[in-house]
Amino acid sequence: MTTTPLLASVKDTRALLGLSHQTVYDLINAGEVESVRIGGRRLIVRASIDALIERSKTKTAA
Repeated sequence: MTTTPLLASVKDTRALLGLSHQTVYDLINAGEVESVRIGGRRLIVRASIDALIERSKTKTAA
């Protein structure tokens, strides 16, 4: 069984979303994604990445 990690590095978040380093930090600073600092590393809460994706989806008319 494969589980999704609770936290993602900035590098992994960049790859997942196809964004630049600066854009990921802009999202953090704007409060669009949650992050924590552990051992000097900035890690993004995976649930907040998923929530960002959900909020960003365009709604199409049926």
